[in-house]
Amino acid sequence: MAEAYDFDLAIIGTGPGGYVAAIRAAQLKLKVVVIEKEKIGGVCLNIGCIPSKALINQAEIFRSQSALAEMGIKLDQSGFDYSKVYAASRKAADSLSKGVGYLLKKNGITTIQGNAVLESAHELLVDGTKKVTAKSIIIATGSRPRVIPGFEFDEQVVLSSNGALLLQKLPESIVIMGGGAIGVEFAHIMNSFGVKVHLVELMERILPLEEKEISDHLRRAFVRRGIEVYTGTKVLSVKKSQ
Repeated sequence: MAEAYDFDLAIIGTGPGGYVAAIRAAQLKLKVVVIEKEKIGGVCLNIGCIPSKALINQAEIFRSQSALAEMGIKLDQSGFDYSKVYAASRKAADSLSKGVGYLLKKNGITTIQGNAVLESAHELLVDGTKKVTAKSIIIATGSRPRVIPGFEFDEQVVLSSNGALLLQKLPESIVIMGGGAIGVEFAHIMNSFGVKVHLVELMERILPLEEKEISDHLRRAFVRRGIEVYTGTKVLSVKKSQ
């Protein structure tokens, strides 16, 4: 006699990997549960691709004022409030998160909020109390910012990419460690809103995984905009001032 399980498929995580797999499995008539410890939609939707692109869009709008000035159109920036920029980026992420939640519900997928721990090949324990069993389990827990010894995140002075996305007030200046895709995005966003940016990359060029021509072009553009770019440079330590 086949062993009875609560679900045919349990998925830990509701990011692009988790929720897409859940919906497809449900369409194939499987009984599916997803378990999410934070917000539906995962890292990309909530604290990654979506809010960062929302900030980039608003940064472009803000920067376009310089083009208007060249045509003799002057805008009063005295009322600029970055917390409203932040709120708009969160609104975009929250709207899409609700959309994913709707799709899960529409497809008859059970959603459990909590932290899942794998107890065995077919058993999960959620928040230390709720047992969930499934014939198959998919682990789609996504990623998190890497912690570098000596540069532990306090999200006040030393920020992760998550912390930078969730800033509601901009600093006067910022040092960005890493000139990859995420680093240059934040350099662009911060500089667009008037923050003095120092971009530090250990490799010999920013965007080291892209074509050299692209890296060189972006560096020239950043330098023209007043971004200080340091390549072949290693940050040795951080000292927090009072």
